[in-house]
Amino acid sequence: MLTNPHYVGDLVQGRRTTVSITSKVREGVPKNKQIITEGAYHPIISRDDFEAVQQYMQGRKRQVAKPRIISIQPNRRLINFVSRQKST
Repeated sequence: MLTNPHYVGDLVQGRRTTVSITSKVREGVPKNKQIITEGAYHPIISRDDFEAVQQYMQGRKRQVAKPRIISIQPNRRLINFVSRQKST
């Protein structure tokens, strides 16, 4: 409900498409290629509330730590993920 634009009255078509005619695999379509009709339905929540929730959710996304590459030997690499635990 928090990410569905139908609750503010928008009709969104073409969100996903099949890879080929013979395949059942579907992939997402970029927002600039989706067909969006604003005001197609009676809104359940206001657009201001919807946008505020979208901004709040964007700020709460987890940030993934970048892996550090540590060289043990000159020709070999190991990937070391930074842990959040304190070393004692």
